[in-house]
Amino acid sequence: MPIAYSENYPTFWYGIDGSSAATLIAGIHKALLFTGWAYTAISGGWRYDIQSPQGLTCRVLITDAGTPPGGKGRIHVQFQSSDGVRSGIKHGIIYAANRVYELTASQCQLALSMTGYSSDLFTDSDVASWVIGGIPFCSEYSDLPLCAEQNPDAEEVTEAWWASGSGVSLPSGGEASISLENGFRNHWRNRWAWDGCFNGKKVWQQGPDDATSLRLATLAPADASYGYGTSLQQVRWFDGTGLYYEPLLIWSDRAGGRGRLMGQMWDAVRCSIDRPLEDQIQTEEVDPDAPAKYASLTWRNFAHYQGSMATGNKGTYWGSLYLLRYVEPHGDLESNYVY
Repeated sequence: MPIAYSENYPTFWYGIDGSSAATLIAGIHKALLFTGWAYTAISGGWRYDIQSPQGLTCRVLITDAGTPPGGKGRIHVQFQSSDGVRSGIKHGIIYAANRVYELTASQCQLALSMTGYSSDLFTDSDVASWVIGGIPFCSEYSDLPLCAEQNPDAEEVTEAWWASGSGVSLPSGGEASISLENGFRNHWRNRWAWDGCFNGKKVWQQGPDDATSLRLATLAPADASYGYGTSLQQVRWFDGTGLYYEPLLIWSDRAGGRGRLMGQMWDAVRCSIDRPLEDQIQTEEVDPDAPAKYASLTWRNFAHYQGSMATGNKGTYWGSLYLLRYVEPHGDLESNYVY
């Protein structure tokens, strides 16, 4: 399966003022205007209607959530079905003095994070600082008759969206922050604040259910231990550099079920080893039918666990997550990848 690449080039926006709900929402909205997202003003913010290159759709609501009792002011980022019937978790993002955010977004995906921080904010009331989600690239079984013959239970994909975050609005109406060691900013899996919807089946979880939970497929030795022993050898090239591969998304379409491969993240690539937060790399793509046509792609690492990974293979020990930040020159380019 190739890496998924959206038709509209991504936008990267940094220096978003997170000191108030108004400045944070305005900064996000300004950045999203460059992605071509359709938008509608709603109470306290904006509703965005997005569509993937495959034609899958969903909504994203970004609104001022106010200040919960005993907490800090925050906005909510919430994914919904395109008809508004199915709603995911309200992912909280705190606004406060000296908070600066950055946004990477493309045709059907966004990643919002507090610049320079991943698992550094150890005060529970501070950790609602990032969210990432969107519509994944999905295999279209209807276009693969051989695949459908081999798997007669395969279903045509009509709806798919997902999100991973660090702050959540509880069913009781209160607000909570989650463990910093779980979520795509600092781990390959989610235990608490995540949601996913596949063909009308919405699942969300706020507990440590690894079989159900949203996670990224990871490269690890066959005998890898995910317990508390000394961390084992990582999968890497002979010179110590990491392997770059597709960011495949796994979750279950029912509560308590076992996860299955639902699709892959757009405009992103996985590295099989941990890399510094916000590290940037460049790759070059050449059109095989016109070698004079090429593009330089800039990628920025979204995921890094700041604590020790010497034991337990925790955090981003088994890999980091690079998001496509910039393409130069802009223009048509055929490629072997779906970034």
